[in-house]
Amino acid sequence: AAGSSLTNIAEIASLEDPNGNPITDIDSTPDSNPDNDPPAEDDHDTEAIHVEPLSEIGDFVWFDTNGDGQQDAGEPGVSNVTVYLLDSNGTVIATTVTDSAGAYIFENVLPGMHQVQFDLSTLPSDLFPTVQGPAGTDANDSDAAPATGLTEPFAVVSGTDDASWDLGLAPMDLALTKTAQAGPFSIGDSITYTLSISNEGFVAASNIEVVDHIPGGLTLADANWREAAGVASRTLAGPLAPGASSNLTITFTIDQASAGSSLTNIAEIASLEDPNGNPITDIDS
Repeated sequence: AAGSSLTNIAEIASLEDPNGNPITDIDSTPDSNPDNDPPAEDDHDTEAIHVEPLSEIGDFVWFDTNGDGQQDAGEPGVSNVTVYLLDSNGTVIATTVTDSAGAYIFENVLPGMHQVQFDLSTLPSDLFPTVQGPAGTDANDSDAAPATGLTEPFAVVSGTDDASWDLGLAPMDLALTKTAQAGPFSIGDSITYTLSISNEGFVAASNIEVVDHIPGGLTLADANWREAAGVASRTLAGPLAPGASSNLTITFTIDQASAGSSLTNIAEIASLEDPNGNPITDIDS
């Protein structure tokens, strides 16, 4: 009945006097049929009501390849992301999943205040919410808060469809380079390496665990690092913003066993988290 008008009719069908005897109304015949006693039957009445039309809410989860928070030509949709529709109390009233093109839709939505929430636990493991557009901006930006997947509250107007609630996803990509201080080196010398960690992706990284695999011939001589089973480790707390970099140093002592040899020392990023403390995966490692 949404979007239509309904007419409801009531009528007096029968009546009795105080002694229980059936009686007749003076100007109409009590029965279940309206308007059958012309010219002026008055024992029934009608009332018309209008039922407001319902609405549709959508729209799109996509791979934001350049991390700018805007849908650009050629950026593909992301399927199988769970999406919730919330009412004004924050209660989930409908659930759906993005299709093969990254689209979703909620049908038959009542007027009133609502929010959309994207379930971050259903995102691909190497993609994360991109930058959120300002409130009230165009239909092609990313609308969800990166920490929660929630959009801002919005009003659903009766009969008006709103296909503007989107989520962009971007990759995490950290890079590590390592350089040694200038030599030459002798037995018993200290050698310090500089590790540079750069965020080449589009999502801030926190609690970046860096490990250094200590080769034979070197002994850790740096209180800022932890050592276990021949591996030194250290945590860069961050957050390390997209485009930013940070340096760590690590110092070793050269042992006698390394005399006359070349030593290769390998460092890598072992783990990292997003700013909310959730473990995340680097796109290329």
